[in-house]
Amino acid sequence: MLIKAYLEQLSDMTKQEFFKYQLNLYKNIKIQSYKDHPEVKKVVDSFLKGFTPRIKDCYRTSLMMAGFDHRFKYICGYTHYVIPIEHAWNSFGDFHFDLTAELALEKEFEEYGIIQTLKYSDVVEAMDDNLPPTMSEIFIAEKKRERK
Repeated sequence: MLIKAYLEQLSDMTKQEFFKYQLNLYKNIKIQSYKDHPEVKKVVDSFLKGFTPRIKDCYRTSLMMAGFDHRFKYICGYTHYVIPIEHAWNSFGDFHFDLTAELALEKEFEEYGIIQTLKYSDVVEAMDDNLPPTMSEIFIAEKKRERK
């Protein structure tokens, strides 16, 4: 039933509207190793004592990092790894890092593009069934707020 509910929500918008929304927000950024920023490294090392990033778990990893220290933001966007894929990572000010790619995949993606930068509380508000939101879910939530 979750898939059907998701598809019903998506049917409320056109694909063109969704992609225009993303293009308007898009910003290309550079990802760095969390180890390259001394303050980030200190916090992430502490975070990693109780959390292990896993493959295909970027949304959860990013949410947990943003919840661990509220100075860190949850970033929703795209990365390019063979093809463009929806992805989530974190930022600390203008410093962007991807714990899923760096620690779980041990890979560097070719390119990253931001669509949304969210505070932990905004992510929690947009969550459905205790799962961090994807870009389309954030878009749908914003559209529903606009209609009210």
